[in-house]
Amino acid sequence: QEAWAACVRRGGVWEHEFRIRGKDGQYHTIFARGIPRSDGDGRIVGYDGFNFDITQRRQAEERLRQSEERLRLALDSAGMGAWDWNPATGRVQWHARTRELFGVDAATTVTFDLFVSRLHPDDVGPNQRKTDEAMATGEYENEYRVVLPGGGVRWVASRGRMLKDDRGQPVRMVGVVAD
Repeated sequence: QEAWAACVRRGGVWEHEFRIRGKDGQYHTIFARGIPRSDGDGRIVGYDGFNFDITQRRQAEERLRQSEERLRLALDSAGMGAWDWNPATGRVQWHARTRELFGVDAATTVTFDLFVSRLHPDDVGPNQRKTDEAMATGEYENEYRVVLPGGGVRWVASRGRMLKDDRGQPVRMVGVVAD
């Protein structure tokens, strides 16, 4: 009520989330939005808007947060890192442990080209063949050497799965990597 009164005083757009108990006896999270309606002199004479039940969205967000927390714990416990690559755009996302394994700091933008640049030269061709296989079969499994910025070399094992759209076109490859 205080938020509504403040909105009416200042005359702006009303946006607010609140919980109410529904007919089912359960609490529901509601998102409300209203836009002021003015008369010919610019005075606000009312608000037009809606209330939308976002309970299911909030519950899904919480389940996702918990799932991500469990995944992070599992990866950290296993000393593994996760990766996600979009072959169409070249966009790559690396978990903090993956960055550590490849010697890449958090500020560096990761691309597929950066990944390839960290491979030992003798492993570039074999990795490309494994990637091509994954495009066809949907499964990626490989061991290769990573050349670290200081010149050190680390062997890693990686597994992934190619995800395809409804036309069978590759859209993402997701996987894990471990020392």
